[in-house]
Amino acid sequence: MGRVISAPGYNRAVRIQNVFARRRCSAGYSIVEVTMAIALLLPLLLFTIYVITQISEYFVLKQQLAFVARQAAKEIAFAYGTQGLTQMNVGGSASGAANINNANYLQVVNGISVPGIINRNSASQFSVYFNIPNSPSLTKSYVTATVTYRNGAGLPVYPWNPLGAGFAGIDMSGIRVNSCCSWPIPHT
Repeated sequence: MGRVISAPGYNRAVRIQNVFARRRCSAGYSIVEVTMAIALLLPLLLFTIYVITQISEYFVLKQQLAFVARQAAKEIAFAYGTQGLTQMNVGGSASGAANINNANYLQVVNGISVPGIINRNSASQFSVYFNIPNSPSLTKSYVTATVTYRNGAGLPVYPWNPLGAGFAGIDMSGIRVNSCCSWPIPHT
């Protein structure tokens, strides 16, 4: 048999073709790897964005409710102490819960509203307690107002659950955001 003699540039040309073929093949693998990475990480990224959004919404709600609680406590304390509307308190001149049937009390709390947080005429979101010690000369009297955020007409749903109740086995329908504030009752 005869010897095959190759041209001097032949081996080099074959090696170059092999390099390009390997590069094309590895480029195809890179596209597949990137696609798989995106497919695996996209749900994690979306869930992370959802969690961050819910946490930030919680703090916004908490801040707004703190404002509303402070406003309610201040106005009720003023009405009780300065205007002498003691019938707002079930206990009268002693400690007690708010008289939720009192017209003055309802007028104060129903007049408080913050767009997107508390609607007008939402007295059911307020819980008020009068802390009046037995001897007012020794310690101060306070009104403590607690405000609870509830989903309702014209209010955003919190927590937002895009996939319906029971997403991932977690029922978030019972979550409530509360804030409270105490305000001293002024004595005239």
